[in-house]
Amino acid sequence: MGTKTKKFSPNNVSFSEVEGCNYRNDYSKIFHDLNGMSSENIMNELRCLVLDDLFFILLFVLRIPIANHPFVVDRCQEVENGPISHTMDIWPRFHFKSTILTVASTVQRHLRYPERCTCILSYKKGLADKFLSAIKHAYESNFLKTLFPDVLYGNPYRDSSSWSIQNGIVLKRQGQSRQEKTIESAGLIDGMPQGSHFNDRNYDDIETEDMKYSQEQLDKAFAKFRMSLNLGTGLADDTERIEGTFYSHTGVLTQIQGLVDSDGVPIYTLRRHTCTEDDTLDGKPVFVTREKLESLKVGMGIDVFYSQMMCDPTPKFDMELDPSLLIKTEKSNLPDNLYKFMVIDSAGSHRGEKAQNRNDNWGIHVIGVDPEVDNIGASNIYILDSFIDKIDETAVVTLIANMYFRNSLIEVLAYERLGAVTPGWLLHLINILHNRGVYMSEATKNLHALKPSQLNKKSRITSTLRLPLLNGKIHYLDTIDSQYIDQLKKEMQLHPGWHDDGIDSLTNIYRVIDKYGIKWKTNTLPPEILFSQYSNNSSSNGWLGV
Repeated sequence: MGTKTKKFSPNNVSFSEVEGCNYRNDYSKIFHDLNGMSSENIMNELRCLVLDDLFFILLFVLRIPIANHPFVVDRCQEVENGPISHTMDIWPRFHFKSTILTVASTVQRHLRYPERCTCILSYKKGLADKFLSAIKHAYESNFLKTLFPDVLYGNPYRDSSSWSIQNGIVLKRQGQSRQEKTIESAGLIDGMPQGSHFNDRNYDDIETEDMKYSQEQLDKAFAKFRMSLNLGTGLADDTERIEGTFYSHTGVLTQIQGLVDSDGVPIYTLRRHTCTEDDTLDGKPVFVTREKLESLKVGMGIDVFYSQMMCDPTPKFDMELDPSLLIKTEKSNLPDNLYKFMVIDSAGSHRGEKAQNRNDNWGIHVIGVDPEVDNIGASNIYILDSFIDKIDETAVVTLIANMYFRNSLIEVLAYERLGAVTPGWLLHLINILHNRGVYMSEATKNLHALKPSQLNKKSRITSTLRLPLLNGKIHYLDTIDSQYIDQLKKEMQLHPGWHDDGIDSLTNIYRVIDKYGIKWKTNTLPPEILFSQYSNNSSSNGWLGV
């Protein structure tokens, strides 16, 4: 009987083909052929596999048996065959995103190019340290040290100029003048390097669950991300990669995803994967078991599950205000008997501060209200004109006046009075209108100061707009500048976690029509007599009481 050839096992890791895996290399054949080769040829073959094959690193260098799976194999090849820079990978948790993109790719990069320098950035340095620790551990393995004695130190703790998680690690390199370590870890918020310049930057875990409860923290992290772009060398072969899962629909990752160049093209190539094959909640899992997914749904809660596993920061069922329910209308389809109102949500008083430096937008709408009500007493409203943006008080007066006159026959201009003193922009507006023949005051009832609501703003917006949206009562004219409609829709989509100036202003129309009835419009008595009879009781005179 012949002697059975012993199966070759790199790094003492056994290999068996898994059905459905589209491997980059025929490992069974390669390992079979290695049995008859010299030690030098075996070393060269294994070196080539490490330098060319991310999956080989996962299974045979990092020794992760569960990586031998079709999903992981496909992701490795997607990374290998895709862009090397300006990528944004949004994958579910537990699906090898960081292991492939931050750990294995970095291990491979510096075995290829030991002269390059990499910075791994997370929200805080402690998070980035975990990735550096895994890379450092791989470089300490006898398997890699034997294959790459030209790059890796036999005893890095003794021979390397830096070999620690805290200070970074340095591989063998020809250049001695660079202050940057071969690989360093850093934090966006704390511990960002100063004056350093890296060839490669990996952003991983730059958004965390704790951050989602504070838009201020999310915006600060996004600003820090943009600042960190200065950490590059400025050379054409610099790379940057972003990896993560969503925690918030207003988070750092969604803000980065929205970045575009001067031609409107996204700066980062998005590679998004969900935990199921058909991207549905109950679809077949792509990697973890069905039982594991079901336990994650229960443990995470469905909203977090959508964010973390379905990679959808704003699942449609979870929207409090669905912008798709806004109805686009042509001017020819507007009712003939609309009554027009202007509602204004100011950005507040910021004396001496330029508009672009402030956080708040002005929200200004001209809204037509159909006096005909349905069987539940609700009217259709039509947004006829709109402005949602930052603007200085000196410029906003002219803007409001122009909106007022181009829409003509405004019944009431309503604004929210924040204090006892009439704001300066309004006094200026009243003078402009007066000079053009329009007398506006609270006495003539065409100016209305809305008192600040006692209700929580987020809850008030939801409770005011949700039912009219669901019942198809809110329309907008197709001639409105698309940027303002897009802003309004985005505010609805991301409510209550984002800006709300446009939708907050929109809610005021319901406060106005609840206060001012239109019965006198169809009554034979002159308006001045009817006005004197008004008690301004919303239950008898408002639209809700008509």
